[in-house]
Amino acid sequence: MKKRCNLCNKKIKSVLPYKCKCDKYYCGLHKIPMEHNCNFDFFKEHKEKLKIQNPKIVAEKINK
Repeated sequence: MKKRCNLCNKKIKSVLPYKCKCDKYYCGLHKIPMEHNCNFDFFKEHKEKLKIQNPKIVAEKINK
């Protein structure tokens, strides 16, 4: 079964159809998230990734 673009209903002929992070398939014209009004929160995903990659470093207190 051929996949179809969720926005224009055009058959996607490429070997690997573009699946957006909103779990829908799009053709080459509508694969950009702004083109199909994607409801996936890319900023939240990026913030979470940065939190994991850059843990907060707390220095030990110096006692004199």
